Amino acid sequence: MTPRYLTNCVPVASYPKDSPEWHATRAETVGASEVGMTLGASTYGGLLGLVLDKRDALSGNPRIWDSEAMSLGRLAEEFVLAQASVMIGAFIVSPVDPVRDLSAPVSATPDGVILDEAGVVVATVEAKLDRARLDWEDVATNGFAHLEGKDARLSYWWQVQTQLFVTGAERGYLAVWTVYAFYLIEILPDVEAFEVIVTAATTAIAWVNHPDLLLPAATDADALSTLARTINPATEGPLEVEGEVADAIETYARINAEIKALEERQDEAKRVILEAHRSASKLATAAGFKSSFSDASE
Repeated sequence: MTPRYLTNCVPVASYPKDSPEWHATRAETVGASEVGMTLGASTYGGLLGLVLDKRDALSGNPRIWDSEAMSLGRLAEEFVLAQASVMIGAFIVSPVDPVRDLSAPVSATPDGVILDEAGVVVATVEAKLDRARLDWEDVATNGFAHLEGKDARLSYWWQVQTQLFVTGAERGYLAVWTVYAFYLIEILPDVEAFEVIVTAATTAIAWVNHPDLLLPAATDADALSTLARTINPATEGPLEVEGEVADAIETYARINAEIKALEERQDEAKRVILEAHRSASKLATAAGFKSSFSDASE
């Protein structure tokens, strides 16, 4: 089923991903993952870099960014969405074609959406693999309001808000897997945040299309960052679940704690063994267990 949206948005023209035409089309708007850059809330760059990148893309010379972390995130996305689907208790449709709002130069590509019986998007889902092990327990408990500066968690809040603005969905989910724990955080639409998003995107695209190719000054970025700080990011607490899902979460948490305890014991045993290898490269126990060690070659 093709998702239908509630707001005045249209699908972005479809081109092969990473083609010059694809990058040029994306450069005409500020995407949900880029809003944090315009507001000084992203660790991936700021307003100036975003403007330069979009100008390059429009001229047919896009800068294609990729990294090991981004590659791993794409590989983990299917699992994260599947786990989120179980915890929410609803089927998640993925992938989703990029859409943009006609009222502002803003676009979004949620990793997944939840539809009602009529096929209308009622929720967005953003999947994240966080190997940096940020304090998501803090956010799940206390929300986003206390976060400041270039905090990736705050940038994700703005990303979900942008998805909600573009799609018109009534709620969004930020699904985060740290490998050691899984968090599902519900985020509700914030009308004041929408106004900031429109202002930031309009400002950025105006600089991208500046007739004299002038560049934004630091004061421009400061102004948008100050505007963003007027918003108090509210969020609902974690979705409370029961039955099979609750049992699965608790089992997962207990096993995770047991694994961590075993790894600590293993590390201590390894330390003792390596110390013993100072005297001999090969060791053996009366029960027949053996250990060999050799220095790394050059």
